[in-house]
Amino acid sequence: MSVGHGVQRKGDPFASALRPDSAAGLKRLSNWINCVQESGRLEELTHLEVWLRALSAFFNPEHLPLTVAERADIADRDFAAEARIARGAIQAAELHAANLLTSVSRSSDSATGDGGAPDGSVARLISVALPTPEEQGPIDSLMRLLEVLNDLRVLIDMSAARRHFPYQHYLALGRLYLHSLKDCRYIDMLTGQKFKPQYDLVENAALNTLLRRIGEDRLRQHVATVLLHLFQLQRFLQLPGAAFGGEGPLRHYLAVFTLLHEEMQRLSSFIRSRFGKKVEITTQLRSTMGWICESLRINSRRAVEHELALVAGETSAPVIASKMARAYDLLQGCFQGCTVSLAQTFEPWSGWNDLFADVPDSVIAAHKVQRDLWDLRLYVQFLIGRSDVSDLEGLMDRLAAFRETWLQHFADGDWGEFERLSGILIHARSEREFHEMLCGFSSFLETLAKWGTAQHVPVGSGH
Repeated sequence: MSVGHGVQRKGDPFASALRPDSAAGLKRLSNWINCVQESGRLEELTHLEVWLRALSAFFNPEHLPLTVAERADIADRDFAAEARIARGAIQAAELHAANLLTSVSRSSDSATGDGGAPDGSVARLISVALPTPEEQGPIDSLMRLLEVLNDLRVLIDMSAARRHFPYQHYLALGRLYLHSLKDCRYIDMLTGQKFKPQYDLVENAALNTLLRRIGEDRLRQHVATVLLHLFQLQRFLQLPGAAFGGEGPLRHYLAVFTLLHEEMQRLSSFIRSRFGKKVEITTQLRSTMGWICESLRINSRRAVEHELALVAGETSAPVIASKMARAYDLLQGCFQGCTVSLAQTFEPWSGWNDLFADVPDSVIAAHKVQRDLWDLRLYVQFLIGRSDVSDLEGLMDRLAAFRETWLQHFADGDWGEFERLSGILIHARSEREFHEMLCGFSSFLETLAKWGTAQHVPVGSGH
């Protein structure tokens, strides 16, 4: 994956899709990011943004990796383990903020057009009377952010001393965090702006060529935005990915996985709103967008409910590393597979190697079997709408082809159920009975898509 740093080229489809969510303060934010980039600390800023957004997602119980039983009893659950993870994420954010504060000179305030405080002395750093948000420059915002993060750590430590962290305290801490970020002007703009040209602009010749061939401006922009989302998800995922194999703790990276869970939901919502049933697009593109939403839904659930559930309370470092590595592989395969599927919708000859380097064959196989399962489910759902027994021969041909292609990728128990349901379909005596059997078979395929391929298709790992 390659992302652009700074310059938006004229006519670049990705650049035209990087329109701001809000024009307010955009120029000043962009100027600040440019100053950080010139100082050689852009990575510090990008990591700070990911940790701050990860904290926001981690304080939202909807995105926490909890088991079904834990979620059912969430109001009475002890959130001490989650509080400790939040504390680790806070410390990571503090480190990046402090590095930015000590490396970016006061010139960033003048470059953005904000005067900020009159000097950068040590006395200024310990001053209580920080400027109001409207008066803040980047340095003031960073100092205010460090105060906010320090206060959150103190509150967590005070509650941790009681050996129990109630659910309501955890929610209150999240609300306090979100409210306090709004007092950090430049940080609020940083986390509020979805894409930044300095590090979210995708530079890929094959994708740029593909986008330029889409004649309708609105459709081209919507497709480019989906691709920007997918590449941004991969950028977020690289933060925990880079930590594997090191000696540092990994548990606090759980917060980044909750951010990925949140962003995958947001991307699905964007796709449904821009490529829904009321939008005039080709059948193939509609199928691909439906598949992308399904892939995002299934893989986010696998990562959160299967791989990462109970990691918060896990004490074994090797177990934590193993579970996170599997979740990493699962999500990276999902993001890359969705990107390839979208590209092949417009350019069928687009290959994995045109978009990504060194993708294991097992990852490509996992993507193909999941996509074939999706297409088979769509075909069965189409037949459900018809409920015509005369369609049985065509269905059996499709089932036989699927079985022949993917026999080795499922457990014997899965194929046993597949064969049993296929045999029942053959003996349907009426259209009503055929319809009922098709509905049952569709449910089986959905369950197989959720869990079968996750357990029986090996996902390659470099960790």
